[in-house]
Amino acid sequence: MKKITLMMLFLLALETKAGFAQTYMLTKSVLAKRVDINGDSLIPTQKPERLEERWLLNVVTETKDFKVFYIVKFKVNKGNTVDSLDTVELNKKVSQYSYLVEERGSFTTKKQVNYFKLTNTQFTEVTTKLDARWTFGTVILPLKLRFGDTDSKGNNLRYFDFISEVNVGLSLAWRMTRGNTRTIDTYFFGSLNLSSIPVDSANTQGFQKTKTNASAISPAVGMVINFKNSGLQFITTIGVDFMAGELGRKWTYKNQPWIGIGVGFSIFKLGEKVTVKEQNKK
Repeated sequence: MKKITLMMLFLLALETKAGFAQTYMLTKSVLAKRVDINGDSLIPTQKPERLEERWLLNVVTETKDFKVFYIVKFKVNKGNTVDSLDTVELNKKVSQYSYLVEERGSFTTKKQVNYFKLTNTQFTEVTTKLDARWTFGTVILPLKLRFGDTDSKGNNLRYFDFISEVNVGLSLAWRMTRGNTRTIDTYFFGSLNLSSIPVDSANTQGFQKTKTNASAISPAVGMVINFKNSGLQFITTIGVDFMAGELGRKWTYKNQPWIGIGVGFSIFKLGEKVTVKEQNKK
């Protein structure tokens, strides 16, 4: 459990680090003035510069009136793009964009980052937000299955069981698909949550006399295929519930994995946080 917890904390740290800048794509060309990171003009008489369609940009400063951003990727000719990284050197092929770059340097360098400014109205009209590769979301399983088993003599050790509409809770997801015009997204996600599980005499070897709910730690991993246009989603998940104390030792599904499957809408919801509760069988 310590290893699982440390792994989830590491992934959360990655998400936090990756979440400082939001990436957008220009949907049409626009004229913008170069500014400092606070949005103040560098030269009062400076003319606006042309930023082209499909260039990618990161917002660094946002106010109620304007946004300040820098370009992270731009096209240099048909079929080619250049990332504005310190390791990239631009050559004469991009001389038409000389106002963006230092000689033998990239658009974004360690010495200088060129920022641009647009009003919020302008920005909304010419950009579209790109989905982050790492994101938080909640997962609701249409069906959670626990499988039965027998001993060598054919006696039932545990019975097949299922629960519907199970909330797996807050999950950290990685979008596996790339591209800015995709219609299908595939996510791999992991979660570590506190679950509330129904227990009774039948599934605790007579230890729990009355039906109640018990808390458990529930790590899980899974995959979601999301059709963006229709909102239809396919999901498959595998996880284990760990219950503490004597009740956990008597529980017939101790250390037994469960499988979650489903087809539907809003199974995987991005950016939502909810309390995790496991409902009774329907």
